[in-house]
Amino acid sequence: MVLGCGYQQSVRTSLKLEDICLKGSQGTNKVRSVGIYASSRDMSVLLRWILANYMDVNPTMNWFTPGFYGVGSHNYIGMPWNIFRTNAVLPQTNRPVTFNTVVGTLGYYTAVSIVLPDYDLAISLMMSGALGDPNLILQYITFPLIQQADSIAQDNLKTIYGGTYSSSLLNTSVTVSQSSARSLFLETWISNGTSILPTLVAFTALRGGQGADWYFQVVPTFTTPLQREGSGNKTELGEAWRWVNILEAPADQGWNDWCVSSFDGESYAGTPINKMIFWRDESIGEVTELEIPAFNVTLTKTA
Repeated sequence: MVLGCGYQQSVRTSLKLEDICLKGSQGTNKVRSVGIYASSRDMSVLLRWILANYMDVNPTMNWFTPGFYGVGSHNYIGMPWNIFRTNAVLPQTNRPVTFNTVVGTLGYYTAVSIVLPDYDLAISLMMSGALGDPNLILQYITFPLIQQADSIAQDNLKTIYGGTYSSSLLNTSVTVSQSSARSLFLETWISNGTSILPTLVAFTALRGGQGADWYFQVVPTFTTPLQREGSGNKTELGEAWRWVNILEAPADQGWNDWCVSSFDGESYAGTPINKMIFWRDESIGEVTELEIPAFNVTLTKTA
């Protein structure tokens, strides 16, 4: 107990976000500069707090949003993060992994903190001795860990969100499938008895000018969940997701994958057609319905 409260709570209440500067020494004079000096236990508490609260740090933006480019084609600078994004971690897919990192050094001592909100993981490495470049150590630790975490995450995506959502009255259905290469994606979409995915593929290819090798990945928006009252006075949570167009083949023609998912999508009655809401029973956590607001339709999970 510290100051009459639990250890983790005392650390949380003593943190002032504006005072956090996870930087070590500058240059080669081994003189300490501003920064955090902490034990591995305290860093664990701090990183878990960041994972739980990063969306609330700034009311208008994600704390992990890059601020400007760093050196190299995969590096970005945030506040205070050095953001590294690579598709070398998951060999079976082109899906990238984003590492939000902070590195501190003091003489022969090096500390690296890594936060991966996509996997709800945080890693803290504290190394002593003349280790030189820590890149190989980071690769040996993070790559296997993320590959296992991704495998678990993909199984959870398939179990929780995958399946067929339908309405027999409207002759409308959507099948959300999962694969290691594509993650969660739209496999079929029937609206009033007509398959609309071929039309979406043709439209996307026409706008992008990049051929017809597209699929539509379903991705979360990480916005605040919606709430509604379901049957039996049960609270239901709504998660806002989007489907985005992804090139099937890796880019090999220079600008071939330039902003392929960044062009404004189509809207109907002011609502993006690619917006989807998965409704979950709060008490059991299972997804029961899929709402497509632009089509003004809610489909029940049937398989």
